[in-house]
Amino acid sequence: MTNSIVFRRLLIWTVLLLPLAGILSAQSAGNPFEIKPRLGQMPESTGPAAADMPTGNPFDIVSPDAEALPEASFETPTHGMEGPDVIQPPPPLDGFIMALLLFSFILLAILVTLYRPYFAKVFQSISNDNMLSQTYREYERGQVIPYLALYSMFFINAGILLFLLVKRVFQVPLNYSNGLLLLGCVGAVILAFLLKHFLLSFISSIFPVEKEVKLYNFTIMIFSIFLGIGFMAGNVALGLASEGLLSYLMIGLGVFVGLVYLLRSFRGLLIGSRFIPLYIFHFLLYICTVEFAPVALVAKLIMNQL
Repeated sequence: MTNSIVFRRLLIWTVLLLPLAGILSAQSAGNPFEIKPRLGQMPESTGPAAADMPTGNPFDIVSPDAEALPEASFETPTHGMEGPDVIQPPPPLDGFIMALLLFSFILLAILVTLYRPYFAKVFQSISNDNMLSQTYREYERGQVIPYLALYSMFFINAGILLFLLVKRVFQVPLNYSNGLLLLGCVGAVILAFLLKHFLLSFISSIFPVEKEVKLYNFTIMIFSIFLGIGFMAGNVALGLASEGLLSYLMIGLGVFVGLVYLLRSFRGLLIGSRFIPLYIFHFLLYICTVEFAPVALVAKLIMNQL
């Protein structure tokens, strides 16, 4: 009884599980509705694509060859960047020189406005010895400030000239700023002339030539004022001329300074002519050490640089 019941149950489970096994086997098998290609897989081609092959149709759109295309350039164009439309800032030295020249012209305009008659007296004293003596008497009576103001203009213009000689003409390599070098040049000129005036005053305290020494000191001042006016033109020429003309300008400026110096020396001889026979040795000593030696030294330095 028990065995028959077990057998029936196995039979029932077998009948129920057979359809399920068929379904599972159908899922693992291939899909009967799947479309299979009739031809094999096309091999990969390394030649040109069919779309790129010419068909003879003139209206076909053919893509250009990639190798024939020019490579894009990403370089920054430089042509025309330095043309007339591009404003370049001036070099520092050129700008500084222009400022110096502008300052000297403004100073000259102010002095001419304030002391116009004294400029005329300076020019007349250069060419006329009697006018020089008359101007000196006016100076002794108290007209000191106008001549000192004109004398200061000479110091400034002479310092600017020395600055241009150092920086632009001879191009001496100095590790100083333009402003500091200019102050040094002006200070050197002032120191040189102060030493000369002090030496002359010292000579007048030793020898009985006080009146003549004072007149000679004033003569130095008058001729220096005249040189200062001429230095303005020389500064403009040296500051703005091309480098090829600098040597010729130096020659012309040297001739001008030499002529003025000779004329001043001749006036000095006239002033001290009556003392030369009495103090011939001291006179020659002064001429050699104070007048000729500095000029010869400066001329030697300039000739070495040319």
